[in-house]
Amino acid sequence: MTSRSQKKLSVLYADYSDRNIKAVRTALEPLDLAAFHTSDNRESIVELAQIHRPDLILIGLYLDGIRGISTIRTLRQSASEADPFCNQVPVLLGAPKLDRRAMHDAVSAGIEGVFRQPVDDDRLRKIVQTVIRKPRRFVFEGNYFGPAREGDNLAEPSRKTRPSASVTIKPAPQSKISTRAATSVTGKPASRFSSPKTDNPTQNSARPATGAIGIETAEIASEKSARDYNLDAASSVREVLGAVPTPDETALPVADTVPIDTAIDEELVEIDLMTALQGHRLWVDTGGKEGAMMSIEHADLRDADLEGIDLTRCALPHVSFRNANCQKAVLRRCDMTAGDFIGCNLDQAVLAASRLAGARFTDAILRNTVFLGSDLSGASFRGMTLHNCDLSGANLAKTDFRDADLSSARGLFAEQIQRARVNANTRLPRNMTLKE
Repeated sequence: MTSRSQKKLSVLYADYSDRNIKAVRTALEPLDLAAFHTSDNRESIVELAQIHRPDLILIGLYLDGIRGISTIRTLRQSASEADPFCNQVPVLLGAPKLDRRAMHDAVSAGIEGVFRQPVDDDRLRKIVQTVIRKPRRFVFEGNYFGPAREGDNLAEPSRKTRPSASVTIKPAPQSKISTRAATSVTGKPASRFSSPKTDNPTQNSARPATGAIGIETAEIASEKSARDYNLDAASSVREVLGAVPTPDETALPVADTVPIDTAIDEELVEIDLMTALQGHRLWVDTGGKEGAMMSIEHADLRDADLEGIDLTRCALPHVSFRNANCQKAVLRRCDMTAGDFIGCNLDQAVLAASRLAGARFTDAILRNTVFLGSDLSGASFRGMTLHNCDLSGANLAKTDFRDADLSSARGLFAEQIQRARVNANTRLPRNMTLKE
């Protein structure tokens, strides 16, 4: 059964109880529903999800007995490489209580949140708004049951890459939705950083006082998690810049045997991205004596203005610099494995001695960019023009240079390009010939 309107949010809700279905529909009406699809049996969930492709799926724990969690697992497993939708769509589990085993099973199946039954209207709207704005798989580690934090190991099946949510939800009347004054890890900072004081890419490479942290000693320094480094950064900046208000910790403690309430406060404490950037800058400027190295996985720096920033030795695997301004930025000795640099301005940027395996540079501005000694194995520069870029000593194994213009690239040798992927349209430096 489906009800439609000319609004925005599309929801699929599966539950055995007509009363629960009516309560959820009533609670979500103020959020501008485009469609509200319902089902009272587990067999139809996958089919309805694939047909209607809702923005959010809610499933009751007691669907068909107590098979709500297994239904979520079936939904996730129905995803394929050709159509990963069922593994990407956010899913909320509804239940009166959850014990530790149910928490573990729900995390294993793959959920983005839980909501209490009977439904609290304001609470459900707040959860839905947060999950649509920033979907994160739940984790269950130690005594923490909630959205994945930086440094947490995501439960399988892991979320495949999904685009940012395009749904815009109108706040419900009189709802108590809190707003953050600071930008979170996935925020888009707009501040500008001063340019480096030197144009020499071999200088201005600050080292930590202990000499134990850096890209070449990552294995030795692995006793600290990414979250530990970021907490250190936040603490250091507070000491230097003054006290920064900290939100209350809302992670839910879990008792060993007693079932707990499922009302999770989704506004969890996160490392403020700008605080981490400032802490890292202080760490670089003081040679590691103050501040802390920034280490954030899947950091969202899309559209950020980072002109002139110095992020030497930062750890940002799977970072997204899509459409960011990184002109004259110093990203030396960084771990940016599988980074997204699509549309990024890297004019005069220094990415020397960095880990960039699998990175994508489609539509990036690559002019006087320094890749000296970097690992670019498997990176994609297909169709790009590398204006006067320095590729001296770079690892180009399986790097995609098909249809690319390398005619003005510096430091490039035939032995390097021989290991890369090229085609008849690849323009090589003058007088360079490849072995047959």
